[in-house]
Amino acid sequence: MLPEKDEYQLTKQQMLAQLDVMMGGRVAEELIFGEEMVTTGAADDLRKATQLAVQMVKNFGMSEKVGLRDYSVSDSSDSLIKMSDLAPATAELIDQEISRVLIESYRRAKEILVKHKKEHALLAEALLEHETLSADDIKAVVSGKSLKRSLPQKESPLNTPHPQLDIRKAAALLLEEAKSKTTQH
Repeated sequence: MLPEKDEYQLTKQQMLAQLDVMMGGRVAEELIFGEEMVTTGAADDLRKATQLAVQMVKNFGMSEKVGLRDYSVSDSSDSLIKMSDLAPATAELIDQEISRVLIESYRRAKEILVKHKKEHALLAEALLEHETLSADDIKAVVSGKSLKRSLPQKESPLNTPHPQLDIRKAAALLLEEAKSKTTQH
């Protein structure tokens, strides 16, 4: 998420990568457990993703359809949905663009997690076993290597009381790893 003040700058590509990571937990739950078993665990990520998409469209001019204008000037509060002086057609266009940004992010996250299903499962298993993973651990697990640390073996994440936690965390780690590779080039 972006800081309150402009302490640093992010590119559009970096913000889209952040959105994809935020969508990853929800996507992971759907892929692993099915749409009927999705939990409320991704609610905070969806809230943050929505805030970032709103900023991209309304504040940063990152929507070709909405254009290069700061539409936050007419907002009267900090809530995500605002009453303003915008024409209904403009307000609808902004809303459609925010939805488009979020849906495209969801689709990118899903594409990555489907493509890297094996790595996602390996990360979930490693997280269940070790609880935390370093960057080197993530690279090792994703490349199919076993971790050298020895901790007692635990059950599969699919058999634990809250497997969604490990599945969502593994998805976020995998998406961050995949996105870091694309933003470095």
